[in-house]
Amino acid sequence: MSSVKTGTSPEMLVQRSTDAYNAHDAAAFAAVYAPDLQLFDFGGELYLFGRDALRERYAQLFASAPNVAVEIRKRIVVGNVVIDEEYITGTASGRSTHLAVMYEIAGDLIRRVWVARE
Repeated sequence: MSSVKTGTSPEMLVQRSTDAYNAHDAAAFAAVYAPDLQLFDFGGELYLFGRDALRERYAQLFASAPNVAVEIRKRIVVGNVVIDEEYITGTASGRSTHLAVMYEIAGDLIRRVWVARE
C-alpha cells in the first residue's frame, strides 16, 4: 500500500526526520515533509500547515532549546504509516514530553502527522 516511489521506505523517511531533529537542522528536518503538510493533534485539530511553517517553527525551537532531543522508544510500521513513541528532553521549559506520533507517508514525503501528548 506504500506509495513511496524511490525505494525510500516510510521508516527510513521518518528516521531522517528524527536524525535532523536531533541535529537541530530545521532545513533538513522540514525537507522530508510535503509542501502541504498537515499536522494535527490526536483529536483531529489542525495546528500546523505547510513545510515552510514547520521549518520556521522548528528553527525557533532549536534556537530556544539548544539541548532539545527526541528519543524513539518504540516504532511500528504498517505500510505507509509509521507510529513512534517519542520522549523529548532538553526543552526550554525544562519539562520532558511523552508523545505518540503517527506519520502518513505518500510520494516520498511525510504528508500528515497526528500527535498525542501525555
